[in-house]
Amino acid sequence: PPGGGGRKKKKKKKKGKGGGGVVSLDDDAAFIEAVAGRALATVESFDPQSVSNTLWAIATLEVQVEPELLSAMSRRTTALAFRLLPMEVANTLWALAKLRVEVEPALIEALRSRALTTADAFQPDQIDGTLWGLAVLGVREDGPLLEALREKTVESIDAFSAQNVANVLWALATMNAEPDEEWVALLCRRASDTSEGCRGRDVANLLWGMATLGVTPSEELIGKMSAQAVQKAHTFGTKEVSCTLSALETMKVEAHPSLLEAMRRQAVYLADAMPSSGLPGCSLPEVAEDER
Repeated sequence: PPGGGGRKKKKKKKKGKGGGGVVSLDDDAAFIEAVAGRALATVESFDPQSVSNTLWAIATLEVQVEPELLSAMSRRTTALAFRLLPMEVANTLWALAKLRVEVEPALIEALRSRALTTADAFQPDQIDGTLWGLAVLGVREDGPLLEALREKTVESIDAFSAQNVANVLWALATMNAEPDEEWVALLCRRASDTSEGCRGRDVANLLWGMATLGVTPSEELIGKMSAQAVQKAHTFGTKEVSCTLSALETMKVEAHPSLLEAMRRQAVYLADAMPSSGLPGCSLPEVAEDER
């Protein structure tokens, strides 16, 4: 089951007969159907950890389940929200966002309320997951919860990873929040300190978040992000290429020739995946699709 870093786990694999290759669990339709059926039959007995872990597993494995199960899980989660731990709040929001399902306002409000109540105990992954989930679900957070998470960010900034920073900035930009300059500056300094841990997606999300929030980046941070973009260019998808270039243009930053060349090469490589109109836009939640 997911712990503090549970949302970062990869899809579980099981060995095929004879110990040969690996088979993804979501390839085993009968197994998934049996487990989902049992979950539906027993959902009213689920405790907070059970509902959180089940939603997390469905989202992580990317399996198709009946809408009836998701509806029952949502109702049970709403009823138990007041007992959820910070880890369970964040994992649940992340899972609902990842599943791209329509979420009842009552469930969103219950999770937001519980997040505010337990914010003092949040760790960086939980700040990240909560804000990311709310942003993808279309929630514009600008009240007490945002302030509580800002205070917790200040307190725990030294524990933030590059991914945490990128996702928080992306989430704040996506939900049209108006974070104070101190919070943004703190995140940008941490981004500089953790730049070597950036994935390609983190670079794109970070730059897009800063550009959307109207941040004027330091030369040091842009230099470090540009270096990581060049190094990780082979991992960029079409949206990452588009976001990186458009963010730099928005911030009126002149891209280094090596970065432009790296993005050009990757764009050529990805050309078959691009629409006829060229590079896609980069303001949709898919840009920051969180692989946890």
